[in-house]
Amino acid sequence: MRTSSSISINSNDSSNNSAWGINLVQTTNSQIAGNTTNGNVRYCTWGAGVVGPGCDAGGITLQDGSNGNRILNNEVGSGNGNGIFIKAHGVPCGNNNVIAGNHIHDIMYNAVELGFCTGNQIVGNNIHNSIDGIWMGFAKGNVIKDNTIANMNNHGVIVLNSFEIEVSGNQIINARDGIYFFWEQKNPGDFWWLDVNQFASRNNRIFSNTLRDNAGSGIFLENSTDNEVHNNVFANNAKNIKLKGNTNGNEIRDNQEGRVAEGFVKKFLQNFFTNLSAGL
Repeated sequence: MRTSSSISINSNDSSNNSAWGINLVQTTNSQIAGNTTNGNVRYCTWGAGVVGPGCDAGGITLQDGSNGNRILNNEVGSGNGNGIFIKAHGVPCGNNNVIAGNHIHDIMYNAVELGFCTGNQIVGNNIHNSIDGIWMGFAKGNVIKDNTIANMNNHGVIVLNSFEIEVSGNQIINARDGIYFFWEQKNPGDFWWLDVNQFASRNNRIFSNTLRDNAGSGIFLENSTDNEVHNNVFANNAKNIKLKGNTNGNEIRDNQEGRVAEGFVKKFLQNFFTNLSAGL
């Protein structure tokens, strides 16, 4: 869908394509709802000359200034290169989109990926069995809220060189690191459209999440400053909160450590498998 507005793409099966299942380009104020999109991937030659899958493929992709769209209640499943991908490398960002109520699972790389953009909301999704649950970089003012993220090979939520991000109310279970905020030096020449010096990892809010059974840490802050980390619940993580590098000005308070209540676990598992069987 290109250069359009107020479009509805509902209840289709868009699977087993090269590159994308559903792709919005310069399309605004539209809706993608109730679709099934599996097995969308392409192969390309990577830097070392090895041919492999991925190449910015995805089940649902938004590109080139696709703003104000709603991505709701889709089944984004097995064999997609990425799950839902807001792509903005050197082109206008996709801002103010809502990704909500989707079932995203068994993705080759990132279940949800977005960078460089602002005002996006990732809310109430059921995400499991991928490398990273939600990957975000060089972003400002996005919200990650009330998602269930389980069985990630790497991170539940990973946020690079971003600020004023909210991560709240999520259940993150059985990743390496549940939530990872970090800054690393980048070559400005690799980001010619962006002033990378503006993007420190700072002033983010991480609160009211439950982090359980994560092999590395529940929350990991590396060269990330002036964040609020409060009212999170930790259980059975190798380390609840890990700090590395410059972590000045972080406010860490009112977090709960220890065993998650048995009734809570039972209720969570019941809801998780009910939603899974219903395809939510």
